[in-house]
This record gives sequence, structure tokens and C-alpha cells, in this order.
Amino acid sequence: MKYQSLTLSAAILIGSLVSLGQTFTVVPNTTLAKETANTTSASSAFTTQINGNLKPGNVSKSPSKVLLYSGNTTKVFAHFMGWFGPNSGHMNVGYNSADAAQVHKQVSDMKSRGISGAILDWYGPTDLTDTVAGLLRTESEAQGFTFAIMEDVGAVSRLAKTNNCDVTQQVINDLNYLFTIHEASSSYLRVDGRPVIFFFGLEAYFVDWTRVRAQVSGNPLFVFRNAGAFTNPASNGAFAWIEVNPTNAFDINRSYLDSFYSLGLQHPERLNFGTGFVGFNDNLAPWTGNRAMQRECGLSWVQSFAEPGKYYNTSTQLPFTQIATWNDYEEGTEIESGIDNCLKPVAWTSGSTLYWKVEGQGPLETIHYFRIFISTDGTNLMRLADVSSSTRSLSLSSWPLSTSTTYKLFVKMMGKPSIANQMSNLVGYRRNDAVPVARLQLSSYSGKVPFSTTASTSASTDSNGTVASSKIDFGDGTVVAGPTAAHTYQTFGKFVVRAHVTDNLGATSTTSTTITVKPAVAGVVIQQPAPAANVQNYFRITAYASGANPVTTMTLYVDGKGMVTVHQDRIDTFVRLLDGTHVIGVNAWDATGAVQTRSQQVVVGIGPNAPPVAVLGLTTFNPIIGSVVRACTAASTDPENSGLSTTINFGDGTPSVQGTTTYHAYMVPGSFTINATVKDNRGATASTTATVTVQ
Repeated sequence: MKYQSLTLSAAILIGSLVSLGQTFTVVPNTTLAKETANTTSASSAFTTQINGNLKPGNVSKSPSKVLLYSGNTTKVFAHFMGWFGPNSGHMNVGYNSADAAQVHKQVSDMKSRGISGAILDWYGPTDLTDTVAGLLRTESEAQGFTFAIMEDVGAVSRLAKTNNCDVTQQVINDLNYLFTIHEASSSYLRVDGRPVIFFFGLEAYFVDWTRVRAQVSGNPLFVFRNAGAFTNPASNGAFAWIEVNPTNAFDINRSYLDSFYSLGLQHPERLNFGTGFVGFNDNLAPWTGNRAMQRECGLSWVQSFAEPGKYYNTSTQLPFTQIATWNDYEEGTEIESGIDNCLKPVAWTSGSTLYWKVEGQGPLETIHYFRIFISTDGTNLMRLADVSSSTRSLSLSSWPLSTSTTYKLFVKMMGKPSIANQMSNLVGYRRNDAVPVARLQLSSYSGKVPFSTTASTSASTDSNGTVASSKIDFGDGTVVAGPTAAHTYQTFGKFVVRAHVTDNLGATSTTSTTITVKPAVAGVVIQQPAPAANVQNYFRITAYASGANPVTTMTLYVDGKGMVTVHQDRIDTFVRLLDGTHVIGVNAWDATGAVQTRSQQVVVGIGPNAPPVAVLGLTTFNPIIGSVVRACTAASTDPENSGLSTTINFGDGTPSVQGTTTYHAYMVPGSFTINATVKDNRGATASTTATVTVQ
């Protein structure tokens, strides 16, 4: 799309007005309320969270494929979670996934962002997600949308506990159910007439895919996760996902993406679903693995979508890509509520030109373009012009504006797809009227929390009129009327204090200054937990740092291992740790490379921890040399219903392996004792053994 200050028809109209001596007439076609309203399907009651999920607002509806390489014909799908609602065991996000009206809004929202379809994470015929699947099917048929099902490992885990980790029959039953109930829909995703089924995590158990294909109706195409699916005999294709680098939260793991796309090129006969994602942060989920991939103010979103451009182009197209995810709030991957790019436009006029700048530390490549609105009342708006993302001014002399009308102007920063749009301050402009000169004075410009200052615009002037009013924005969400206002900051940081001044004819100007509020205590401060505190296994850690120079990076360590790194002067996160005494440490580096540190102990685990019960199942106790033995611990239990991990030692000197389902081939005859150890997420363990005789 090419942006310019005036369209051809608008230029012709303006030229005609000028030649006739007429003035420009504002014909409103939108409102300020509409241009700043929540345009997402997310609940307006939802608030911004520390894992990056943004409070919903006005979000860019530019087609998602804009983020991909130029000339792409790629169909964009969104991975969809249908598990939120009362008594669901999931986070409260302000809506019920099984509400038909909510699903209608979500499909409408996805379509408005250029998303072709949704791939529903499905937990079986009796789960809430199947109810949502029915609603998604109905909405897809009504709105010309496409949907597909991804069977999650959670749909088969119950059978795994009772059938020695063999979930083949459950997969067969589930897929035949899907064929009968959902795949018959005209809106179900098909390729070459065959329905497409996705699988997530089923590699945790045993599935006889040959038997599945023989007994499932509809001849579906199977798509599995990760690049290995391109060479898996049971697979018809692969989908990429989010792979977190545990040592670098600012890495989008290009090596994983590059491996996926390059291998996909070598197997054009297989379905290829790439991925784009905003980031990952599961520290609000009770099952957290302390994993994080920073959003980087939308940069991770833009860069992950750009990755296929290394391998695909107009002659070699990437057929599909999947956004991971539409609405997984618990793992911080959701884009439903919008993506914050940490930028905001500030506008003003000088002479007959409207200017604006972009404030904030976010990436400029997240800006799509700017849209300028004009109004006579500041409420009802008319679109005046669209200009490119690199433009920062617009000549108002191009329009025959009246000298007797004070116009209200706004600059709206339009984000790349799903990025939150931002509206500038109101700018009052009257042709031939000199704008007032805004001046801002503070009683103090720096201090420690709690820091108080008084701001004044009394020195502001107007050369051909009077200053009628002013507004003072203290930069922390507090906005009050001038000319004088006092304010107390309760948190530290740098704040831009801005004064907006209006003259007697309605013309405005703005000025700003920056104040620095320092922490009450210098150095690194761990606010919570308190030293030697006794906490639950899942707990919150907050810390901040300050010094003579700005703090640029902080890292949280647990027992000497780096857990979280941020490029700012405060950390706010959750971690899950095993029972016992742990050392929490925080390092903070400033712009010169100087480091400050702080550490303290914390006692994790409240109350006794009942150990799990280990159960080991084997496919045979009398294998022959070279045959495969399958070991299963799915029937193991934990009184506290926490997650269990398993380590298996097959007793023949080979290294131990991990996993609920493991496989081993003995290469010599004899009797061997297999030891299975299960561990809960508090660290308690239990073991059991079984003996096999190899013939």
C-alpha cells in the first residue's frame, strides 16, 4: 500500500474549492470514541498482565499476511484456545469460551485481521473445547471462515493411565467422532478434498499410526509438530511452534525456525504450516516451567513473521502459517487483546504545518502508517490523510481551511497487524492564528520516592490573544487542569511531564520536560519475598535497581542459574521451585557495564509433601534380543495432583532416559531390573522396579 498526503480525488476537490474561493468543509465519518475504542474480541474488563498480555484497546486490522514476504499467497491461521470459563481450571480472562456470542466476536475479529481460519486445541468429545468446536463450526459456516481441529495430548491421557501408554484406540475413536461431527462441515479445512487433523504432544504416548489410518474414516491428512514431521512416515505434514531458548529470553530461536523452513523446502509433497508469534512467558501459569521469550515491544512478532522470507517468495510460496497463539493468556502468547509496541505519537503545529513525533523505546518497524483526522468539535472526526510510517509532518495549507474556525487535529499511529493503534493528543489549529507559546515550570525535577513536585503553565503566552486553559500530564497516568497542579510519585523512573496550552481561539501547543524519580533505597533491592521467607512452590519475585548511571539490564538467578533477564531496571515475575532452601540473586548492570548484586535465601515448600506413587507397566517381561520394550509410568499418581516427571533406568548399563513413555531394545540375553523413578513438582520422589528376562 502506498501512502500519500492527498488522494487524487481529494486533490481535485481541494483544487476546485480553492478556484471557487470556497473553504473546506469537515464531513465527519467517524468519532474519537470509535477510533480509540476496544476493537478486539477480548473482554474490556481484562487488564494488562506482567507476562506481556495487553489490556484490549484499538488494534490494527491490517491483514496479518502483511507481515510476511511481499507477494505471498499464504493462508494465515490462528491457534485457538477454547478452555476459558467458570470452573474450567484456567485463568479468568473476562469471558466464557463456550458463549456463542463470544465465539461470534472472536471469529469476526480474526476475519477482520485477515486471518483465514482457526485451529482449535481440542481435548476430546466430553471436554469444554468440544462445545466450543461446535460453536466455532457454526460461526465458520455463517461467516465464511475456516476451522480445523488439533487433538491435544490431554484428550488421550486418561486411556494412557489404564492401557500401558497405548492410546491408539482413543485416537481412532476421537478421529471418527471428529469425522462424524465436525469434519462434515463445509467450513472444515481440507487440502485436495481431504480433512486436515493436527496433533499436539501425542508423542508422549504410544500410537500405532498404521492402525489409526486403517480404522479412521474420511482419509484425513495428519500434521505433526516440528521439522521431524517432514520425514515421519506417519505424517502428511508439519507445523512449527514456539521454541523457547532457556538461556536467552531475547532470542526468537531462529535456528529452530530456519531448520523448519529449510527442511520444508526439501519436502514440498508435505503440508507446511509455518508460524508467527509474539513471544512466550508462562510465569502466570501454575504449571510454569519458568520459560520466557520476551515480546520486545512487538519486535518478536514482526521478526518471527519475517523469517519465512529467507526461504519463500512469489515463485516458491509458503502455503500456510499458524499464529501461535490467538488467545493463550496463560503462556503469554495471545494476540487477541493486541500487542503493545511501547510507542506513542505526540503532535503540535507550527505555522501552517502539523508535526508529530513518536515517543517511547519500541521498534519503529511496528508502525504501519499514520492517519490524520480533522474535527470541529473534537468528538466527530473526518479522515484527512494517510501518510507513510517515516513521515512526521503534514502541510495544512493544502486544504482551504477557514480563518474563522478552530479545527481539532489528531494523529493516529496505525500499527502493523494486531499491534495496538495509538491516538495523539488533540491539536487545536486556526488558520492565520499564532499558536500560544507553552511554557512549563516545575518546583523540583528529581528526588526519591515518594517524590512531590508542583507544575505550572503560568508563564505561557499568546502573541495575538490570551491563554485560556491548560492541561498538565504528569506522565504516570495522572492528568489535571492547569495552570498549577501538585503531584506525588509513588514509583521510581523517568517521567515525561507534558503541558498542553490552549488560547482563546482554541489553538493549542505543547511542551514537555523530564523528571527523574529515584528509589528510596539505592542499589539492588529484592522487594519480595522477604529474606528467609517461607513461600509456596509457585511464588512471585519483584526487584528493582538504581545507581549513578541508568540500569540497562537485570538478571534473576536461582541457586546460581540465570532464570529471567530483562532490559530494564525492575523485575516482576513468578517462578516454580522444588521444596528446600534456595538462594535468590539479582544482578543489575548499568550503561557503563558496572554491576550491582543482591542475594538472599528463601525457604520453598509449605506443609508436608506426600510423595507420589510410582507405577511401572511393560509391554513384555520376556523380550527377545533386539525387540523393543515399552515402559509406561502413566498410571503413577500424586496425592497433590501435581505434575510428575519420570526417569527410567533399563538396568543394562545404558544411560537413563526420561519420559512417561520410553522404549528400549536389549542387545544381550539375561535378567535385568528396570527402575522407574517419578518426581512431583515439589521434588518428592518414588521408585518401583520390574525384572525382565531377555531370551
